[in-house]
Amino acid sequence: MKSGYAIAALLLFASTSTLATTCEESFKKSGNPFTGTSYTASVTVPGLSVDSAIKQMRAIAVNKKMDVLNEDAAGGSLLIEEPSTVTHKPLSFIITASNDGEVSMLLKLNKGAFGGSDSIRQGMCEMMAQVRAGQAGEALANQADVAVKPVEISAPRLSDKIDFEAKDNRAAIGARYAGKVFLISGTSADVRKEDGKYVVVFKTIFDRDDPVGKTRVLCRMATNQTAFALSIKEGDNLKLTGNFDTFDYGAIDRDFILKDCKAS
Repeated sequence: MKSGYAIAALLLFASTSTLATTCEESFKKSGNPFTGTSYTASVTVPGLSVDSAIKQMRAIAVNKKMDVLNEDAAGGSLLIEEPSTVTHKPLSFIITASNDGEVSMLLKLNKGAFGGSDSIRQGMCEMMAQVRAGQAGEALANQADVAVKPVEISAPRLSDKIDFEAKDNRAAIGARYAGKVFLISGTSADVRKEDGKYVVVFKTIFDRDDPVGKTRVLCRMATNQTAFALSIKEGDNLKLTGNFDTFDYGAIDRDFILKDCKAS
């Protein structure tokens, strides 16, 4: 009888194993470039908690140098974004986790955008394949709170990048860059005093006939940088490190503002 039960158990295990769906098998594409395309994929990790799943996916995203726009570990949701490049706008991924250990990813492309299904499937599944239950998963989840490294970029390049992103969704810029540290290189255009602090304005336009509407890059200097700020002349080459503060979008002016800036 015992051997009969063992055989039955093995058969049951085999049948449930064949029903298990891999991430690659779960991958689906819907829509088209004319209406917008969506890609989805999922994995199931037995014993995985919702909180751990979201924190692990956050750590995985940070390790891939993706931006974290919104996180609700308790509620099981995460919004991450692959930064824009010269070939594409930011790509936003919605991640959800459920109590049964399932982790899902959704990528939506806007109208007119094209994506390669094979590369998208590979990228999504490679990320979710790293999720684990138990101590290994907790160790990965704890990596989410790593020190933030500065983003090194020139002021003109940053200005162009923000202009490009603002055309798609200017409201997302604040969430996209919250907590980011920048190392900005460029040429000084002006230094002025606002609310008791000195503000350095970078030159962000080169060989352009129409500067109206161009995003400006501003650095509010830290309080211990007064002497340095007063020594800056127009045309000086600068390297300043600062934390993202806000993005002011006006009818004409757009200002990408950093705070607590220091000479680097």
